[in-house]
Amino acid sequence: MLNSPRMLARMIAASKPGNVNPWLRIVPPRIGRKPRDLLIEQASVEKAIHRLLEGESPPLLDCEIERQEE
Repeated sequence: MLNSPRMLARMIAASKPGNVNPWLRIVPPRIGRKPRDLLIEQASVEKAIHRLLEGESPPLLDCEIERQEE
């Protein structure tokens, strides 16, 4: 289901703080620790896959919207 880097990028973009219905839960880094790769809660990935299977899609990225408007 997540073999598309673009789909994953959409999910991550739709999970930024302030989104009403985030697709993924991104685990914040611990204060005082070294920077690390993006860590995503497994349960939220499972929910996102279920949403995809139900036919829902994450919103388009800004660059995709700009291309459609041209």
